[in-house]
Amino acid sequence: MHILAIADAFVYMCPAVYTTFLSAFYTQKGLTGTETGILFGISPLMYILIQPLWARLADRTGKRRSVLCVVCIGSAISLLLFYLGNGFASYLPAALLLSSFVTAMAPISDSIILIQAARYHLPFAKIRLAGTAGYIGIVLLCGQVFTCHPEWMFGCASAMFVLYAIVARWLPADEPVKRIASDRDRAERMKIRRYVHGEFLFLLLFAFCGYVGLSFCTTYSGAYLAQLGYNSMVVAAASILSAVSEVPVLLILGRRMEQMKPLKLMAIACLMTGLRILLTGSGVLALMLFAQLLQSVTYMLMYYCGVMCIGRYVPEKLQSSGQSLLVLVQSGCGSMIGAVAGGRLIDAAGMQAAFAGYASLTILGTLAVSLVLWKRMRKERSFS
Repeated sequence: MHILAIADAFVYMCPAVYTTFLSAFYTQKGLTGTETGILFGISPLMYILIQPLWARLADRTGKRRSVLCVVCIGSAISLLLFYLGNGFASYLPAALLLSSFVTAMAPISDSIILIQAARYHLPFAKIRLAGTAGYIGIVLLCGQVFTCHPEWMFGCASAMFVLYAIVARWLPADEPVKRIASDRDRAERMKIRRYVHGEFLFLLLFAFCGYVGLSFCTTYSGAYLAQLGYNSMVVAAASILSAVSEVPVLLILGRRMEQMKPLKLMAIACLMTGLRILLTGSGVLALMLFAQLLQSVTYMLMYYCGVMCIGRYVPEKLQSSGQSLLVLVQSGCGSMIGAVAGGRLIDAAGMQAAFAGYASLTILGTLAVSLVLWKRMRKERSFS
């Protein structure tokens, strides 16, 4: 369990070193909202175009650990390219290369950890707590350092990815891949399709609605704080509050997930995301910090419900592809609308109006999906 917990900690520490402070860094460098949106929009695009290819490679070869190491080393090298320039034109190719690697890290890591946790009957919620603890520690440390030296974030993040590549070699090895007969392979894929067209379809729809708003909020909250005149320590404090709030929810979900209905939890998480965006967009520091405490009932609920449902229903040989599908919908399609369109809206209407608009979009989208789900459930009950 210890090596799985350490690996999960690195999953969140590695990107936290730079993503937590990146929007504020871009603002300090004079980038416009549109330029920031484009740079942040590259990652969702790679979640859609490139990340599924890494997941497919990991599943087809059965060498998830080796693929994870390649992804980490590629991310480490890509981060150093940010030092080659000092503006949008130089950051763009660096962000493209980085996103082509780093977007595959979390889904492949999650698939490895979930498989091993199920194999040895280990509680995933407790393993995931290591990710939260690692995130809090690294953000607290980096917040102090990057206040004076913000450009150090890329070098530090590169070193973290190299360390994770080393740790990944200590993860339990994948079992040898047995060639799946074509008819059995089709049967397993049909099992996923039946599940996707049922309850999981609505899980993905809720995840999409939630991540449209959540990605906008997390992408531009740091930039908004910087625009209001706050430094990196305030940004770090906001991130730490959000991470700390995850702990009690993880403990509850770990014990009672079997008794809870994922779709209801997802709907609640999406509505709370709308509230979180409204509070963040108020421009009042106390309300903006309080909004970070809603991380527990927004991001964590969406993440945990999605990951556990895939781990429970998708065959082991296709775990990386299953996690890839969830990430594609959330961090790909949802984040694309949140990051890119959000930057355009900020330039056109300003920060507060953009936050209010995305809060409304998230809440209305959630209510629309809930209405369709309610009608479907009512129809099914009438036939039963």
